[in-house]
Amino acid sequence: MWENFCSLLNSSFFFWLNGHHSLEGGGFRGFPQILSSKWSSAQGRFGLTSSLSSSLSSSLGETSSLIGGPAPAGAAIALYNHPSATYADKVHATIELLKAAAGEHPGKVVQATSLGVEDMIVTDLIARHQLPIAIGTLETGMLNPETAALIGTIETHYADAGLHVEVYKPVADAVIEFVKKNGEKAMYESIDLRKACCGIRKLEPLSRMLAKRTAWITGLRREQSNNRGDMQAREQDDAGRTKFN
Repeated sequence: MWENFCSLLNSSFFFWLNGHHSLEGGGFRGFPQILSSKWSSAQGRFGLTSSLSSSLSSSLGETSSLIGGPAPAGAAIALYNHPSATYADKVHATIELLKAAAGEHPGKVVQATSLGVEDMIVTDLIARHQLPIAIGTLETGMLNPETAALIGTIETHYADAGLHVEVYKPVADAVIEFVKKNGEKAMYESIDLRKACCGIRKLEPLSRMLAKRTAWITGLRREQSNNRGDMQAREQDDAGRTKFN
């Protein structure tokens, strides 16, 4: 539970930094509000006591600082709110890769976004540079309300760019049958049930998203896990499509 909370908080913090500072020339301005929402949700979801919540807020420079106020000296934001030495090169390389994806697969490339930190930044770059890349996401039926709400927020924020988010949901009858047979928390009971659940809620809808497309874009990074350490910027998936990471 604690690891899940730290992961959420870390993602929200990075989310805010990139939206409020690194992408400030037209970046996603809703980041501070989203962080505030995620913080409130985390307090309830992870059962944080008021003393623990206050301690965490203090160590980060107070929650109010995270959503727009000045961060006190020594706070995490004041310490890290600046681009790295290779930031400009990384952004340039990302934009060039996105342009290549659009150019090499005209009308047949989609960003498969999880609505997470990395994916939101990729979506922003696609919209800002008006790249002809579709945006798609999976509404598994298990998303947190704050995450699901991002779909509408994205379309509203990028309305001038005409950005639309394709939403793919699992087949209702398959979900009902699985839950009826195995229960709502089946994915926590065994690896086999977890794979079966993911097959229904994620893999089948993803297959519809990728149908008739020759390439897709993800927000995967090498730093996310040991298994992804050797991941390439371009890969071939099992169906022979080009996968841009």
